[in-house]
Amino acid sequence: EEIARIQNNPPVKTGEIFPTNIVPVLRRQDGRLQARAMTWGFPRRDGKGVVFNARVETAPVKPLFRKALRENPVVVPATGFYEWKAIPGRRKKDKYLFRLPGADLVYQAGFAKSLDEGAWKADGVSECFVILTTDANPYMMDYHARMPILLLPEDREAWLNGEKASRFLERAPLELEAELV
Repeated sequence: EEIARIQNNPPVKTGEIFPTNIVPVLRRQDGRLQARAMTWGFPRRDGKGVVFNARVETAPVKPLFRKALRENPVVVPATGFYEWKAIPGRRKKDKYLFRLPGADLVYQAGFAKSLDEGAWKADGVSECFVILTTDANPYMMDYHARMPILLLPEDREAWLNGEKASRFLERAPLELEAELV
């Protein structure tokens, strides 16, 4: 409902998204869960491209991420996420869509920061986010070495209220379905 409200103001990307797209994310603001349109990716300090993922192992100590991770958690709702698998003897990789069995949405842990003046402040978007990643779980290992930290619906509030990522990594791995697309 919150996401539908922001769908066109500014225009957000739906369907398959890519770094630098403006997409809906969830955050806690003024004690309420709110949907916000944000740009996917933190601008690099050298101005060349974006950083769109942050490793859970190093984000707490990296200057680019440290403060945002601590102060601005967000949840990125999606129907799934994509990874590409290299096939020996082929130049083209196979693309897979990963979903949680029986779930309409996958929630990914992320964090946000305000965009610096002049950096991509198009369409009224003043914040950007990255997705927090971890080592692949057993369901993902055959496809990629990393994966987003996934949150169950009941985890969203804990993440947005500042719960450490380790809490979500210590549980049993979430089962994933992979679909060749």
